[in-house]
Amino acid sequence: MTTPHPQPDLTDLVRQTWVRVLGHDRFTDDDFYFSVGGNSLGATRVMAALGREVGTRLPVRMLFDHQTVSTLVAALAARLEANAA
Repeated sequence: MTTPHPQPDLTDLVRQTWVRVLGHDRFTDDDFYFSVGGNSLGATRVMAALGREVGTRLPVRMLFDHQTVSTLVAALAARLEANAA
């Protein structure tokens, strides 16, 4: 019997992904992605990277609708929970 992989800490995962794409860590969990230097091409990179990490395809629209680390983490958790059900 295999043991399921533990879910990564989504907040850390989103933060680390933003740092990689933005090239800096000068943001809080409540700063808007586009206000801290993000752009639409970067949004595509963020969501592709997050999708690879969690093992599911994620729409870029999710970042446009949830533009802070906090709200994106909540939306991502809800989506993963729905996919697991």
